[in-house]
Amino acid sequence: MINLDDLDPTKEYDLGQGWTFKPVLGSRLSFPEDTIVGASVNHLLPNGEMCAGIVRWIKSGDDEKYNRPIWDIIQRNPLTLDPSIQCPRHPESHGYIREGKWVNA
Repeated sequence: MINLDDLDPTKEYDLGQGWTFKPVLGSRLSFPEDTIVGASVNHLLPNGEMCAGIVRWIKSGDDEKYNRPIWDIIQRNPLTLDPSIQCPRHPESHGYIREGKWVNA
């Protein structure tokens, strides 16, 4: 289960159902380096390849320019985000982070 206030940015967390979650620090987006601004959300594709995407909940200055979505934190502990997350490479891989776990859509 993922609790936003207890995240270790050096660890990868198991969301269940084949999905993982690794915190992304702000230094990648011109924020203070110890600020967790989002996460890499990863899963295996049906062909066995790893697929990774970034889910961010803190805006940066170029979001609109690059049409980057921002997720809302509905609940910090355990983590619930909105809207859903859908893999662009495998659209059937679609779900939510609810109560700190992956829930298929």
